[in-house]
Amino acid sequence: VYTANSGAKGLELAKTLMPDAILLDVVMPIMDGFETCKRLKSDSNLQHIPVVFVTAIKDDKASRVKALELGAEAFLAKPIDESELVAQLRAMVKIKRNADDQRNVQERLEALVAERTSELETINMATLNLLEDLRKENEIRRKAEAELAQSNALYQSIVETSPDDITLTDLEGNIILTSNISVQMLGYNAQEDIVGKNMLSLS
Repeated sequence: VYTANSGAKGLELAKTLMPDAILLDVVMPIMDGFETCKRLKSDSNLQHIPVVFVTAIKDDKASRVKALELGAEAFLAKPIDESELVAQLRAMVKIKRNADDQRNVQERLEALVAERTSELETINMATLNLLEDLRKENEIRRKAEAELAQSNALYQSIVETSPDDITLTDLEGNIILTSNISVQMLGYNAQEDIVGKNMLSLS
């Protein structure tokens, strides 16, 4: 049990010790119990500590209501009955432990969510990098295909307009490309008449 003779010192003590429960008198110098309770409950590190108000006025309904509205968990009137005090403190300790357990669960959940979020962000970044790599590869491939098409067109133009007898076939002997002079020599009028035919069938 630790004691403080003012609200300000009580707040300092609470921050240092993080007690299981706080007994708080209504009447105190400088800062009364209500203001002290208000500050306790507005502090995210202290708000889970149960507060039991103690007053000398047994039937002070207004003070009880005000204390509960400020977040106090219980109210005791002086003179305090020892068995009631013990029972109240035991109940407050249970409340505090339940609040601590809930906070621990919440912290673990937040840690898991943060970890999963980080994993998803890493996966997302890897996916974006992969998509960018694929985009670049496609761009290179399209450029290479365009250059190849241009080269093929040039090659075909050279072969077709060559004054020499040139005929290109695949492995089965099917004509792929031939010069115009070859078309005429084989007795045809245009490239379309001969391309795709087998050389053996033309003999």
